[in-house]
Amino acid sequence: MICAPFVGINHHWKNTLFGCAFLLDETANSFIWLFEMFLNSMENKAPKTIFTDQDQAMAKAIRTVFPNTQRRLCTWHIGKNANQNIPHLYHKSEFKDKYFSKLMYKCKSEDEFECTWRKMEEEWGTENNSWLRRLYDLRHKWSSAFGRDIFSCEIRSSQRSESTNNVFQKMSTKTLTLVEFVYHYEEQLKHMREIEGQDDYKSRGKPKSQLADNRIVKHAGLVYTRTIFKRFHEEFLQGVSELVSSEAFDGVILHYTLVREGIEGELLSNLTLLTFQFLVRANYLNQMGGCVAMLCTC
Repeated sequence: MICAPFVGINHHWKNTLFGCAFLLDETANSFIWLFEMFLNSMENKAPKTIFTDQDQAMAKAIRTVFPNTQRRLCTWHIGKNANQNIPHLYHKSEFKDKYFSKLMYKCKSEDEFECTWRKMEEEWGTENNSWLRRLYDLRHKWSSAFGRDIFSCEIRSSQRSESTNNVFQKMSTKTLTLVEFVYHYEEQLKHMREIEGQDDYKSRGKPKSQLADNRIVKHAGLVYTRTIFKRFHEEFLQGVSELVSSEAFDGVILHYTLVREGIEGELLSNLTLLTFQFLVRANYLNQMGGCVAMLCTC
């Protein structure tokens, strides 16, 4: 039997367990049953994002049961598949570092991705490689350039769930009955809840901040846990260190060009600056809640 745990991220940036099931096979019908049971247990609240490998049966089940859920491909599995399908390229740092890793993690825009992909094809002659062409067709599901508007907790891989999966693998033996497994499962779940309670306790009071009088920072200190506040605080400080050098409005989207000191890039006003663009869309959907479900089989 196949053990299929649903692993996500809690408000302390640690793994949490949404549920677990046993499957006889990995067909689309089995996954559809699994997702329907998960949806029922969650009072019809579907996950916003699911990280999986490139399994087609699972992809079909997600489209059927979770039509509004974003499915992202695990970058670790993509790297593993690249090692199997294009080893003559993947083992060369000139290809992997300059192109493959950049396409996955470092392209800041869709245009930069497309430009980098074309340069890769020109330099390495990969335009007719069937595996890379299939990967290109799925680029919206794995490249960071196409996922900036998707809720993902900055997760790129299902590897984060491996520590939780390993717990089930270690407790599973050929002689272990389902009843015994459920007992161990509940004990592990109890342990995870105890750790979460300890983290809640540590998040009491006001966090320290270099901008203690800032209203946004003060509010964040009230609503965020310590771990999330620290991440927010670092990003907030980075944000206030950037300046808007120009802006444009096309009727729908405001385009801001930001400049930041201290990073090599274009010279402006005799300072070393990094110039880049981002898009601000008027989007008032619920940004406060949601979960990321990372489904792995072990």
